[in-house]
Amino acid sequence: MGKQRNYWVVLLGCLSLWVSGCENPFSVRKPEEPKGSPSRWEPAHSPHQLMDNFSESITERDPEKFRRCLVDTSYSVKRFLFIPDPGVLESHPFTFANWSLEKEETVIRQAFLLAPGDSLCRLVFPETIRELIAPDTAVIIRQYRLDIRHTQAGLPVRYEGQMTLSLAEDRRGEWVIYRWEDRGIVSGEASWSFLKASLGG
Repeated sequence: MGKQRNYWVVLLGCLSLWVSGCENPFSVRKPEEPKGSPSRWEPAHSPHQLMDNFSESITERDPEKFRRCLVDTSYSVKRFLFIPDPGVLESHPFTFANWSLEKEETVIRQAFLLAPGDSLCRLVFPETIRELIAPDTAVIIRQYRLDIRHTQAGLPVRYEGQMTLSLAEDRRGEWVIYRWEDRGIVSGEASWSFLKASLGG
């Protein structure tokens, strides 16, 4: 009887050790780190750094980084203003009547969602037309080419034109865009305004 009792004590002890060493199959898994390189924010202490951030926000598909390139009224008296391409404005007058920062972010988020993960998203500036840079304000005029290789039928995947950006340094000492004027200049190619009208209407 004593031997049998000792047998069960030893068996229960071993079982207890084995169970304590096993991971509970119903426990919550530790969150995994996201794959790929996380988006990095470099404070825009110069107009050129701001333009780099602006371009990178498209390549990295980062709507928060894109939004941070635009003025924040918490840190500036400036208010955001977008002036669309005249042709697009004529065909979509109501879309741009009350354009806002929220609509800017909605459009860029939607564009990124439409593009498969392995497709091209890119913003390049083939030519700088003019740069006027003062100590705390600047105007930059550049030709742009925006590629969003999405899957939406009937929507162009390339947008080309000329942007005139008015920049200012906010109370954080960071440069931001507060006025953005768009103009289509390439025959047969849609401007960025058309993308905004298509996804933000």
